[in-house]
Amino acid sequence: MRSLALLSLVLLAACAAAPSDVLDPNLYDANGHVIPPVVTAQPPQPDCREVWVTVTIAGKPQEAVTTACRQHDGSWRLAN
Repeated sequence: MRSLALLSLVLLAACAAAPSDVLDPNLYDANGHVIPPVVTAQPPQPDCREVWVTVTIAGKPQEAVTTACRQHDGSWRLAN
């Protein structure tokens, strides 16, 4: 009985010292092998910003909002 209590203490100490992801059952398959994470490549997000511009409508200046995105060459282009 003493050895069972000692084993319990050792296991508790090991679990307390182990990172939480080591104990996560979702990281292992049915055979106990580690399941590698799925890494998906994300396309780079465009650098776009809201831009206020003055446009002329029926001869009168009006404020309008649009979106401008930085191009690969560093220039800015109005989005469609």
